[in-house]
Amino acid sequence: MSESADQYESLSNVYALLSRLWLTEVDADFLNAVIASPIAQTLNVTPDLAADPESIEQLATEYCRLFIGPVNHLPPFQSVWQQGQLQSSVTDSVKSFAQAIGFSDLADSTTLPDHLGIQLQIMSEIIRLFATEAEPPREYNELAQEFFHRHLTWPTSFLQTASARTDSDFYKAVIQLTTDLLESEQANWH
Repeated sequence: MSESADQYESLSNVYALLSRLWLTEVDADFLNAVIASPIAQTLNVTPDLAADPESIEQLATEYCRLFIGPVNHLPPFQSVWQQGQLQSSVTDSVKSFAQAIGFSDLADSTTLPDHLGIQLQIMSEIIRLFATEAEPPREYNELAQEFFHRHLTWPTSFLQTASARTDSDFYKAVIQLTTDLLESEQANWH
């Protein structure tokens, strides 16, 4: 793999990790896998955290409180933040991009397509395409640029609000990592 292919693969992996963190609460297996990676310090994941069932339960509770509900939660859906309701035209657009890249996980998902975690996963798959080509075609760049601008520029106020609502160091780190990635990627896909 070339250096640029390695960079694309690494970037794709960061998107995939963030996707997983946004789609569901963490568990011991996931935290143990994170401990073995360089991102553990960024996410404030320690062996003590992964070994403590009470701490893991607190993280799961915080995830649900922040993003699932039942009251005063912050739904991580583009349609809610842009149009005030679930399942708007945004979901059809995300589905179209998923079909264009052959992303079949969307069909198996019970999560709506405009969930931030799904959008991060689709971007991961788009970037993974770059890693498969010695000289990625211009269409890949256009696809990435179009998807990013349509579906990954909305989370700014969502992320700011979520950061203000949590006291969890872990979720503050997840939110900050997501914010940093999307801000840096904004320049790549202008």
